[in-house]
Parts: sequence; C-alpha cells; structure tokens
Amino acid sequence: MKLFAVFVGGDHPRASIEVHDLRFVVGETIEATVPALRAAWWGTPSSLHIDGYAELTEVDGWQVDLVPGKAAAPPARRLWFVNLGGYTPGLFGEQHNYLFLAGGEKAEVWSRARARSPEWTGRHKDNFVCIDEVIDVTGLLDAEGWHLRLDHPATGKVPARIVSDYIEL
Repeated sequence: MKLFAVFVGGDHPRASIEVHDLRFVVGETIEATVPALRAAWWGTPSSLHIDGYAELTEVDGWQVDLVPGKAAAPPARRLWFVNLGGYTPGLFGEQHNYLFLAGGEKAEVWSRARARSPEWTGRHKDNFVCIDEVIDVTGLLDAEGWHLRLDHPATGKVPARIVSDYIEL
C-alpha cells in the first residue's frame, strides 16, 4: 500500500469558482483511492477531479513506511504537511508553498517551515510568517488504522513522486 497526498477540486453550489481540498489516502495506486476521495468530497459529486497528487515514499530525508494497525508506541518522528501562504505584488490572490516535513513536534516543524518560507511581501492570516496550516499526517492516518514509520534514511531510489495535472474522476 502507498500513501498519497491528493489535491482535489470541483464545484460547490454556493461557490463562484472551483473549490479545492487536500486529502491523505492509502491505496495500491492513485486510481484505487478514488472511492475514498469521493466519500470525503463535500462539493458537487459529478465535478470532483484531481489537480495533483504526491506519492509519499521519501520525505525530508526519510523513507516513509506505511504499516497497517496502530503503532506500539508514539513515533519519535512524524510526517507533517505545511501550507505556507502569502502575497506577491502584481499577482492576484494568495500564493501557496506546500511542504512535507519529518519531525518530532509541531513547534520544531513550524520553525523549520518558517525558515523555508518564500520571501513574500505580505502575510496571510497572522504573524506566524505565512503559515496557514501544519497538519500531523501521522495522526490522521492513526485514525484510519495505519501508522507511519520514518526510521530509515531515504535512499533516493524511490523519491516522492509528484504529479501536477488535471485528472477526471
């Protein structure tokens, strides 16, 4: 089984433009995750599509091992998703930079993400240097009956695969 981070998009009856969401799903292939993506989609069902996905095999210098069941003990290293947002003169709307990071505690990941934040001229939401969300992916998967191990240094043989494309479902 593989771990996928998937940006989904589609229509919503009360939205003027396409809306998006991010889902972390487990499956043998991206196609095998479609039922879970459909079940979680809150917009117009027929409009659901994928705008991009990442097959997370190696993250931040660590191999990502997906294991069924609950972990025997809390992991020393967790997988985190960080959404950085900010503004650039001449570009309409908020810009985003997305990071997958490995680390123990949210505060440590937060600090590392801030150091990697683009040099935007404006901040979004707050004074935390452009960070919108820090999501504990390991915790999300625990609730789904999986746990992650990030115990082995990445080999570079199977780096995270990232696909940015419109995929009809």
